[in-house]
Amino acid sequence: MNKYIKYLSLVFIGFSVTLGIMYVNSRGNTSNEINSKQMAVFIEEDGEYKVSKTIPTSGYEFNEERSFCNNGAKPSWNSLTNGLKISNLTKDKTSCMLYFDESVSKKVLKGLYLESEGKTNNFDGTACSDGCTYNENGVYEADDDFGDSYYFRGTVDNNWVKFGTDSNNQPIWWRIIRINGDGTIRLIYAGIGSSAPETKGEGTNALTNQGFNSDYSNSKYAGYQYENNNAHGFGKVKEQSNAYNKLMEWFQKNLADELDGGNGKIDESAGFCNDRSNSTSTSTSWSEDMPDEAGTGTNVTYYGAYLRLVNTNKQPTLKCGTKYYKNEDYFTYTGAKGIQSTANGIITGTQSLEYP
Repeated sequence: MNKYIKYLSLVFIGFSVTLGIMYVNSRGNTSNEINSKQMAVFIEEDGEYKVSKTIPTSGYEFNEERSFCNNGAKPSWNSLTNGLKISNLTKDKTSCMLYFDESVSKKVLKGLYLESEGKTNNFDGTACSDGCTYNENGVYEADDDFGDSYYFRGTVDNNWVKFGTDSNNQPIWWRIIRINGDGTIRLIYAGIGSSAPETKGEGTNALTNQGFNSDYSNSKYAGYQYENNNAHGFGKVKEQSNAYNKLMEWFQKNLADELDGGNGKIDESAGFCNDRSNSTSTSTSWSEDMPDEAGTGTNVTYYGAYLRLVNTNKQPTLKCGTKYYKNEDYFTYTGAKGIQSTANGIITGTQSLEYP
């Protein structure tokens, strides 16, 4: 108890008498230091809470159950603004104890004995005309739909994994490319064999080279699964892309046993994002709030991935399309239960795939 009181006296922050206060703490802000004296902040480190002079900007999740204020005030976290809200703040000298837990993705990162660079790369300055800054190797971070995501950048060489065996009982090599916001690990195929993984060339292809779809006369064929006259269709009449059919066949031969009735190491709610946000104009600036303008038939269609790169400010994103079509463009297994999004509720995805 004495230790608890001591911590409370260390870092207090003052509040005015008001019905509510919002502390906006967006990623990238440089000033989140606590300067006044009526708020104590504690962050989790290796299972224990330690006093912090700042509200963390990333890598942590607000513990609303543990956090509290006196005088009947109530602290909560607004995931849309990434900010703290104190409601029912009616009395002066109200003090709060705020607790932040390490995010599940950060715990996975530490479990792999990896550390983040603590920043997001500036994608506007990576062209060779700007100096080819490929020497900036390491683990960087960015938001995805489910929280803080950590991704590998540059010529890193400590992210290889053996997982599963092929039909000839040879081990399958993978490379970790990202830790997702929900704590799952995203892998990319890197060859088969008992020796070292493949780093480039044909050996990194699980399948032979061919078109995503053999037809191209209609924008529906940009879909992993698709249907007529629906820019975000997902195979309600079982229209499948070449990519879908080939990958399901490969999965059945090589990884189906890893599902183990839902108890295996493959996340059955994981999805493949087929971002089909679109516009009729290249001058459109992509955003999660952008409405679709085209995308059916033979209309000229500029997709989100293109729009995020064609404009002066590069906007790569780890989020799946616009907020209006999260479930339509996030392709998931028929048994997917969904994942809690930081801003969009539970994302179940299409629940249309034979395998995850």
